[in-house]
Amino acid sequence: LRSPFVERPMTKATSLLIRVLFCCCAMGLAMAPAQAGWKEANAALQKGDNAAALRQIRPLAEAGDAAAQYMLGYLLSTADGIEHDLTEAFKWYTIALARGQRAAAGARALIGRKLGNFKAAEAQRQAMQWLNEHRETATPQAPTPKSKQPRK
Repeated sequence: LRSPFVERPMTKATSLLIRVLFCCCAMGLAMAPAQAGWKEANAALQKGDNAAALRQIRPLAEAGDAAAQYMLGYLLSTADGIEHDLTEAFKWYTIALARGQRAAAGARALIGRKLGNFKAAEAQRQAMQWLNEHRETATPQAPTPKSKQPRK
């Protein structure tokens, strides 16, 4: 492999490093719109405009951002100026919990008690359907440790 900028040939390691850096930069550029959405949502929350924050957070949650999924559940369940939808909040808390947002567990449990078994089960079904449809955007889970097998 030859670099157009350097007289001597690139090693395979250098070529790989350049490719990895390029991919990291591309991923950073892809995340820029999501960061902008968070910035605008935070500004709206600071002003007390929960409806505007909801408009910014929902696309991030639907795109697979686990923190946004938790925040969407929070806004739908407690925020002033927004019509509360506990079934939808339960769904997003369930998704956030499945994606690693442990703080969603307590809020989900409280809402589940308010909803009752039937509505909570329906919201759970919707959450599982969403997770199955969006597997490619799911946050990778940490590998589970292999159980020790006895020596023969």
